[in-house]
Amino acid sequence: MNSSEEIAVSGMSAGRSAVRMGPAELVQAAAMARRFYLEGKSKIQIAEEFGVSRFKVARVLETALERDLVRIEIRVPAELDAERSDALRARYGLRHAVVVESPADAEETPDPENLGEVAADLLGELVNEGDVLGLAWGRSTIHMAAALDRLPPCTVVQLTGVYDAGTAERGSVEAVRRAAQVSGGDA
Repeated sequence: MNSSEEIAVSGMSAGRSAVRMGPAELVQAAAMARRFYLEGKSKIQIAEEFGVSRFKVARVLETALERDLVRIEIRVPAELDAERSDALRARYGLRHAVVVESPADAEETPDPENLGEVAADLLGELVNEGDVLGLAWGRSTIHMAAALDRLPPCTVVQLTGVYDAGTAERGSVEAVRRAAQVSGGDA
């Protein structure tokens, strides 16, 4: 799942502390923020570069956030609902939870929730070599199997009886076969 961070450096925003930062302080705060947030340098490295203590760097970065000199934006693909996913994970004590948004034209697509593609990516992330992956039948499971492009070697088993929806190439057996083929494991 893709996310990016952006930093925008500006003056002071309305509603924040009345104490203004001077031009030199703003430029230094922007430089420190750039090193820390974009370049991934540690506070100790920044402190050495600017000839200040790491505590000073921490205060400058904290002030930059408080005064909206630094704005961090986390973006995930539109089909993923990061807030609901995290709330669901926290509420039930799960290690992972992924909530997928339905597109506006969901009734017209064969996999309206895009669950198949998201599930394929998620399985590629979560399944480890030697695991046993159990698949039940469902429209999104069939789309997930078709979208699989990576899966560690694992055994794939069918969790429910055979239901092939009238065609072997679209049924639960084929989903198990496809997942096993991608993983190089047994079906």
